[in-house]
Order: sequence, then C-alpha cells, then structure tokens
Amino acid sequence: MSVRIVVICSNELERIIVDGIEMDDISPIRHKLIQDWFVPSNGRDGWEGLIQEIKRNIDDSEAKLSFEFQGPKESKDIFERLIREYGYGVDKLSDDEIAKIHLEDARKAEHRGLHKKALQHYVNAAEFGKSAEASFCVAEYYFNFEEKGIECSREDALSNAIDYYEKSASAGHTKAQYKLYKILSTDEYVKKDRVTALKWLKKVAESGDDKAQVDLGNELYDKDCKEALKWYLKAVENNNTEGQWRLGSLYRSGNLGKADYANAEKWYKKASENNNAEGQWRLGWLYASGNLGKADYVNAEKWYKKASENNNAEGQWRLGWLYASGNLGKADYVNAEKWYQKSAENNNAEGQGRLGWLYASG
Repeated sequence: MSVRIVVICSNELERIIVDGIEMDDISPIRHKLIQDWFVPSNGRDGWEGLIQEIKRNIDDSEAKLSFEFQGPKESKDIFERLIREYGYGVDKLSDDEIAKIHLEDARKAEHRGLHKKALQHYVNAAEFGKSAEASFCVAEYYFNFEEKGIECSREDALSNAIDYYEKSASAGHTKAQYKLYKILSTDEYVKKDRVTALKWLKKVAESGDDKAQVDLGNELYDKDCKEALKWYLKAVENNNTEGQWRLGSLYRSGNLGKADYANAEKWYKKASENNNAEGQWRLGWLYASGNLGKADYVNAEKWYKKASENNNAEGQWRLGWLYASGNLGKADYVNAEKWYQKSAENNNAEGQGRLGWLYASG
C-alpha cells in the first residue's frame, strides 16, 4: 500500500493530509520545531511521533509512505533531511546509515542522562534502521525500566523487552540470544519455556561463545553426557576455566564410562593454574582421595590453600579438615580452627558444622 502525505507549513505547522484526508489532531506538534514532530511528546496528549502517528492513522504499519512538504525552503530542507533519517524521501538513506545516525544520537543522550530521549533514538535505529544492536538496547531499556525511569507497567516492560530481544536475537545478536536464554529458563519474569531457552543458548554456543558453551554443557550434563563433553571441549579450546574444571569433573564422575582420573587431574590442573578456585579445591580433593594412587596430602594442602586464599569456602573447610586429620603429621587444630572459621564466615554449612564439632570436641 502506497500512501501520499502532504505537510503544509508556514511559520508553524498548518495541516497534514494523508491520502487526501486531513489528520484530525496535530495540536501536540503544531507549535513545535520540526525535529520535535518525529519524537513522542512528554505530555499526556499521546503523540507517538510523526511516522508512528501516520501509520496508526492509516492502520497499516507496512505502508510505503511518500512525502511532499509545502512551506518555506529552510523548513523544507530540515523536513527532508529528517525524513531521510527515517528511511523516506527521494534520496533516502540506507538502513545502516539510518541506524548509525540514531545510535549516535542515542548514545549522546545516554551520556547526558536523558534516558527517555535515548530510548526513542534506539527505537528509531531499530525500527527504521533495522539495527540488531539498537533492538538489543531497546530491550535492555525496557528490561531495566525502573532504573531507566521508563513509565510503564512491569508487564508491559517485560513484553516490550522480550519483543525487542527476539528481534535482535533473530538477527543474530548473541547478547540478545543469551538474554532470552536466561529469561526463559525460569518463571521469574514470564512462564518459562526451556525448549526455546535452550534453542537460543545453542545459537550463542555455536557462535563460539565459550561461556555459552559451558552453560550448554551444564544444561546437557544430566541428559546427554557425551553431548556435554562436546561443548566443554569447545569451551576449553578458548581456555575457559570453568569449562576446564567441569570437564575434569565429567571425566572423574565415570558418566562417560570408567572414571578417568588422569584426565580429571589434567583438566583440574589447567583450571587451577589459571587461578580458578573451583578447580583448585577439586584438584586438592583428587590428590587427597588417593584415586591417582597413594594419597598425596602435600599437594592436596597446596591446592586447598590456593583455593582458600581465593576465598573459596569449600577449599577453606577442606584445608581445615586436612590440618585436623593429622595426615600432614601431627594434627594442627589451630590451623583447623582458622580455616573452618573462614569457611563458616562465608556461610558454608560444612565449615560451620566442623567448626562447631571442633569446639565441642574440646
């Protein structure tokens, strides 16, 4: 559907004629600057912006609009420049050019703390410039609507956020895809949809994002360990330390067949050497367990201590246990108390219980 719009202006806006029919109420913009015609008003008049109002007037969001401006040359030049920025006119800009203009304006407004203005420019970049990045930004504004001062209900904000995340995600924006995974994985925001959530997570993982690869491995761990193994292996190619210790745990678990303690040690050690506290206490546990042969309490102490110094509560109580056990020589209850207490103060139930036992034991 093609629609001809004639804008008649003197010193102020006089009329807007849409396919031969005059628009009813243009009072919200009649006395405003031309550039303000295109943005929502801050009042209660409900003006959504010139393009949006025209499309609402004709009840066709996909209509092809052509514009004719009748008025002073200076005003005509301003109008035609602005129309080009919205993808209309004889020399209309490309989608990329439109997106670039509105994204720059959005970021300038954002820098000045003008969040409502920034949001409108992001919307323009998303709708008229077909920008996936802008759609993601719009979604983020609605998702954080209270912080951004956007006046709408929580229900409307979430609905708009998900709509724009989906637009962005469908265009391949991995941050939007990951956000949809997080939103749809629980009932916190909307009714959860695990199938769709995992669909979006897999797309992010397939793009090479190592964090998503680990998350996908975690999601698949209880369903298909071989598939989980595949994604952990991809993550560790990018030196992802969580992927390294989780891969170690998968080998240790025996879920791939017989427990493979040599590979468990290999991957726990890689995570540990990358200063990952989860990998460090697990490596300590592996040495203390004797599953590599004879229990190696010296190396267990080394890695429990590294985890503990990284404030890992699990490593702290295990280090306390090692000192209390006497496996390093004489039982050292002073150090046992020290590390049980640190674990307990980090709200670790095991550390709290062992500290209580130590005090009760006299």
